[in-house]
Amino acid sequence: MREEKKRLRAAVRKRRALMSEKEKYDASKRLTQRILDVCRSYEAVALYYSVANEPSTHEAINLLYSQGKRVLLPHMTQMLPPQWAWFEGSDSLVSTHGGVHYPEGTPMQLPDVSVDIMIVPALLVNEKGVRLGQGGGWYDRSLARLTSHIPIYACVYEQEYIQEDIPMDVFDKRVDGVLCV
Repeated sequence: MREEKKRLRAAVRKRRALMSEKEKYDASKRLTQRILDVCRSYEAVALYYSVANEPSTHEAINLLYSQGKRVLLPHMTQMLPPQWAWFEGSDSLVSTHGGVHYPEGTPMQLPDVSVDIMIVPALLVNEKGVRLGQGGGWYDRSLARLTSHIPIYACVYEQEYIQEDIPMDVFDKRVDGVLCV
């Protein structure tokens, strides 16, 4: 299973690297609208701050925040246990050496902080809600810490929402929906 996941990750990363800047830009515009639509009735949103070739969430984060929503982002100073912090505007973001941005606010762990919906990155998702992430398990660990059910959505490019089976370990967490751009 580990080798199959590794092979799938490599194929998706290669395909993403070949996408044009226009394709990525157009997808980010569609994703922003999809995120705004799905978060319309929620007050507190946990969301990822996209990096590299992930579908971009930057504009959505800023727009949700400007609408008065509380936006929780990964706080990447310590990988385990997963920690989060509230976004307080673009000026509050700190950049790591790898280009990862996180809010400089007080790090918190789930479920110590409550959110209404969570939107996570993915490389692949199938119609059964099986999600293939980057391989570090950070989001699966975060999802495992939730003590009540909230809607969980994964973001992928259109060709990454598939019907085929995706290898699933016992610690992998399913998502409830897909924001496919």
